[in-house]
Amino acid sequence: VQRAKMNLGAGKTVTAHLNSSDLTAIKESAVIGLAMNSSKLAASNTETQINLAGGSTVSADRTDAGTGAVGLFINYGQANINSGAKVEVERTAINAANSNAVGVYAVNGSDVVNDGSISVGGDSSIGVLGLSYRIDSKTGLAINPADETYYSNVITNNGTKFGTVNVENGATGKITMDNDGAVGIFVKNNSIDKNSFGNYVVTNP
Repeated sequence: VQRAKMNLGAGKTVTAHLNSSDLTAIKESAVIGLAMNSSKLAASNTETQINLAGGSTVSADRTDAGTGAVGLFINYGQANINSGAKVEVERTAINAANSNAVGVYAVNGSDVVNDGSISVGGDSSIGVLGLSYRIDSKTGLAINPADETYYSNVITNNGTKFGTVNVENGATGKITMDNDGAVGIFVKNNSIDKNSFGNYVVTNP
């Protein structure tokens, strides 16, 4: 599913507790609770959303050794965690928490608003990670936005600016980290343009 508004209702739980064999079976490289990408028909980032209602929970955990899980992933869209909603990553008792986990991973013109709870275990993990541009999993380099499928349509419709990422931890938002090297919010301008001065906003009322 792409370019959709995914709404997790009150009292509902999404669980992604997977090991390496599970990932191989579903042809995925990472454990992710909920993920949403835009599509070539997108005119702005408002068309692609993950919305967690109060009382909902997303739980993601890699149940064997490896890179830690990701709770929410959003690419050119919006992630809204309402008051009373929870994102829990590497927090089960199935195995020891893996390192480098991420609560909310937002890239390429995405907005994140956390009014709920984000809790992430594991060394060097991040509560909310915002990158100006998406990373190519094969090269590890930032992808030129002009190569994204939705680039032309967004430009035609004067949509949300590329290369921006906005993160807001609201008045009721809570981010909990408790291992070595862990960071609550990390936002980086990873532009491939050496002249870029960075386009991002972090708000914590």
